[in-house]
Amino acid sequence: MAINTMDKKGLKFGFTDTGFTLLEVIIILVISSILVSLAVPSLFGLTERARFRLVVQNVNRRLLEARSRSISDMSLRTGVYFDLTSDPQRIISFYDDDDDGTKFKYDHGTDEIRLSIFEVPPDIEISVPAGNGIVDNVVVFRSNGIPHTGGTIQVASTNGLQATLQVLETTGRIRFLD
Repeated sequence: MAINTMDKKGLKFGFTDTGFTLLEVIIILVISSILVSLAVPSLFGLTERARFRLVVQNVNRRLLEARSRSISDMSLRTGVYFDLTSDPQRIISFYDDDDDGTKFKYDHGTDEIRLSIFEVPPDIEISVPAGNGIVDNVVVFRSNGIPHTGGTIQVASTNGLQATLQVLETTGRIRFLD
């Protein structure tokens, strides 16, 4: 019920039915804080998934770029080296331009014409399973786009996200196995 009174000038003052009560404002604040507390963890998970997808796309892009460069410049072999022993891990795109008998390998010191280096975030790990075809963590493409050896590259995060890329030895194409 509204209580209105008049002052000496004829203006109304006092309680009216318009507006929110203190209890209503507190209830709205409690409900909105609960919704925000539910949304924040999912946003953090979203950024972690986005960072993981970025690394997987980067591996894929570096392999595709190396294959394309080998096809476009038939005098050079282009490769991708997965430096799994460094901290942080790195992905190095390079020209395999040495003719000292170590073709189809990444040689520190002789293959110094690097195209690009990508550092893998510390919560994500790249692995090249032993015995899958890829030797010394290197994929080098010939001038026809076919790799010297094919195989799989695995990407895993500390959150349990996983992806596997396969370089097909017969065609040089890269596909996801997930």
